[in-house]
Amino acid sequence: MKKLIIGLAAMLALTVQPNEAGAKTDKKDPVVMTIAGKDVKRSEFEYFYNKNNGQEVAEEKTFDEYVDLFVNYKLKVAEAYRQGVDTTRSYIDELAGYRKQIAEPYLQIQGWPDSLLQQAKDRRKWEVKASHLLLMCNEETPQNVVDSLHDVLVELQHELEQGANFDSLARQYSQDPSARQNAGDLGYFSSLQMVYPFEQAAFNTPVGQSSIVRSRFGWHLIKVFDKRESEGEVLVAHIMKNMQQGPLADEMPDPKQQIDSIYNVLLAGGDWDKLCAEYSDDAYTAPKGGAYPWINRMARFPKEWLDVCYELKEKGEISQPFKTQFGWHIVKLLDKRKEAPADSAQDAKLKEQLAKDPERIKAGQEAYVKQCRGRLMADKKLRKVAGGWSDEQVLEWADKQLETENEDFRNLYREYHDGLMLFDVSSKAVWDKASQDTLGLQQYFDAHRKDFAFDKPRFKGAFIECADDDALYAKLKDIYEHNAPIAAADVVRKEVLTDTILTPNPKAPRFHIVNGLFSEGDNACIDAERLHVEGAKFTPKEKMPRVMTYGQVLTEPDELADVRGAVVADYQTVLEEAWVEELRKKFAVKLNWKELNKLR
Repeated sequence: MKKLIIGLAAMLALTVQPNEAGAKTDKKDPVVMTIAGKDVKRSEFEYFYNKNNGQEVAEEKTFDEYVDLFVNYKLKVAEAYRQGVDTTRSYIDELAGYRKQIAEPYLQIQGWPDSLLQQAKDRRKWEVKASHLLLMCNEETPQNVVDSLHDVLVELQHELEQGANFDSLARQYSQDPSARQNAGDLGYFSSLQMVYPFEQAAFNTPVGQSSIVRSRFGWHLIKVFDKRESEGEVLVAHIMKNMQQGPLADEMPDPKQQIDSIYNVLLAGGDWDKLCAEYSDDAYTAPKGGAYPWINRMARFPKEWLDVCYELKEKGEISQPFKTQFGWHIVKLLDKRKEAPADSAQDAKLKEQLAKDPERIKAGQEAYVKQCRGRLMADKKLRKVAGGWSDEQVLEWADKQLETENEDFRNLYREYHDGLMLFDVSSKAVWDKASQDTLGLQQYFDAHRKDFAFDKPRFKGAFIECADDDALYAKLKDIYEHNAPIAAADVVRKEVLTDTILTPNPKAPRFHIVNGLFSEGDNACIDAERLHVEGAKFTPKEKMPRVMTYGQVLTEPDELADVRGAVVADYQTVLEEAWVEELRKKFAVKLNWKELNKLR
């Protein structure tokens, strides 16, 4: 619940506060309202309005309604301050935990110089063909062993420069398990396909030369064989027939014959989409004509599958049937492009990929620390004290500057700050009170019973099914004919579950009982026999063929428990409205409509 409320508070986010560094001048950022003695600037309300107005909501609100919603929000926050919520230890500790969590990205990816993001974008336009020889080590490996492994690679690099064959060296010395088969050949790759130190070395090493670099996997000796422009992206569709496996595979239709037959129909002018929908075994793409989103060489598809996609030249061209480890395929080229169009969404997606590489994050953070050190050294007052700071101390200093220097972080932090307070004060005034006020709930239900009438009749009672046993059936029937369903359940526990003849195994009784309020669709037997739903059919279970139902059909709730959830929700609304009315009397609200109307 708390995370949900904080999320709702985020929809009511506040921006630059009046006294914060970097706030606009009064002339450009006038006061639009004063709530509980605190001024609200135009930028603060404008952020709230624009953010909420852009949300996809079921019911659109007018500008005046947004003003009221914002005023109510600020009144609740004012009440939280009055109650001292922000001074409690639990609030302070929880807010500190959230702050640490949300600050971390701003001291990593979002703090990177733009050049690091641009570097990845530029490199994706190129592909490098390289091989590597790996000697494994990690952070726990003793330093003398790390150094020895590096010395070994230096010797191997020297042999390579003297004319030794890289494939032979890789097969003999590399600890990469695949090196025995591929001699360390990595094929062509681009940015974000390798860990960052490896990528750095591969892109910075001239064709024909080698370099040594350490990653989290160990020491690599890399040799670069070629660099070329990226092949770009392709838009393709495919038809696939799965490879048959298992003991009955020989009795199943041959996928090769099936794909060949489909191919011949296509050559004769057959409709691709219809054939794909009817015959392709790829359940994900078959309904969509076999189409995938735009893909590049980094996509996780078999190499031979991607090779065929890139061999196709003309739009609409189809490949001959070919085989991968998954089955037989025919691929159709829909379109090609050199690169994806640049936009903010692409940049955001790229940042997500960057964040998955811990070494790239480390490099980005190092660049950010370097940038922060530059700022510290440029400040005469800070220069003397910050000269000997460690990286951790520099980051701690940068962390403390976030509220005043980063508007995005300031807004997000305020959302959590006020959201936590809002949760606390609203819980006491509305949510907890609504669920715990038994008398108030009952009185509200009694006064509004008809408001909770069912849209369709419902059955309230018990559904009983039991084994084909005359004694058991008669006993259950007698109990339910002489007791209300809820009371009957207690009698069953006392008189049937303890009877070793009727219930030889209490852990696996020969009957099943469900008590409750049944809506249409909840139970097939009740649909057919009690609610008389058109077309409803019920077939008893083989092991429990005898069925009974006891209870009544209702068009409106019989008691509060029948609709407690809906009553609590409505009662919360009543309490909320009364609370807001009380807050409006308690705190002064002054609106500057002259300025507010400019935002309409």
